[in-house]
Amino acid sequence: MKKAPVEPEAWKAAGGVTLPAELVKLYDRLERLEAEQVKVEAANAERENAVDLLLKGAGVDEAVTVARASEVNHELLTEKRKVAAQAVRLAREGVARWVGAHRDELIVDRLRPVVATVIADATKLLPKLDGYAPDYDPARIAEEAPPAVVAAYRESRTLNDTFGTLLTAWWSSWTRATSTQSGGAAQVPAHLRVDEPGGLHVWERPLEVTDTEIRDGRNHDVLAVATWAEVGGYRLAGGQEVLDIVQAGRVENPWIVGEQHARRVIIPSTKAELVAPPKMVGA
Repeated sequence: MKKAPVEPEAWKAAGGVTLPAELVKLYDRLERLEAEQVKVEAANAERENAVDLLLKGAGVDEAVTVARASEVNHELLTEKRKVAAQAVRLAREGVARWVGAHRDELIVDRLRPVVATVIADATKLLPKLDGYAPDYDPARIAEEAPPAVVAAYRESRTLNDTFGTLLTAWWSSWTRATSTQSGGAAQVPAHLRVDEPGGLHVWERPLEVTDTEIRDGRNHDVLAVATWAEVGGYRLAGGQEVLDIVQAGRVENPWIVGEQHARRVIIPSTKAELVAPPKMVGA
């Protein structure tokens, strides 16, 4: 299992997402303070020893004066480093608190539309790459595909990189939402934690996604997702959205025995697609 990224960093790196102005200000402040910290850390204030200066030929008065000045400079730099580090820490905590308090807004209002656009752009490339589906082997494409197909595949890789940053931002928020590491209560039950980017997502019509690798989130290449997005109704899930589904008993298996966490959560579009909730281990 991959290590979940730091949530504030993941959201800042999310390709194409326009972040709220208040969050942008917090990021700008953090960047400014981090730059100050780098500057302070790079400064040099070596301590001069009066005896060593004497041995090198300085007079007593000069040696003592220089040694005292170097000690003052060293103490001042130490204080600057301490202040800068504390300011950066508080600024990072400020960004983290803001993101943590607005996860659903970021996912539903900011992230989801961008994801839909990326998938739509990938869908337009599918006809050009049809002869190489479903594996889209890059070596085979490079070796035998005409220039137009190679160009389409390269474009898909750019989209896939962007898609990856979007999934990572979403994954980071789900990881934090289910975590109690900071001592607080999880916003989402821990058994709904995410294994990896794309491992927990929403298919509005899951029964129509017959490729289980894609439906289960084990394959989240943008071309693979785009292949099924229209028929399955793909979209990333907000925390409250999933909690509503869980409370209504509409959570699909598999649940991993002994750990009780779901690989995917679905929003069925019709009553016929409702799936009975799994039996909880130990219940």
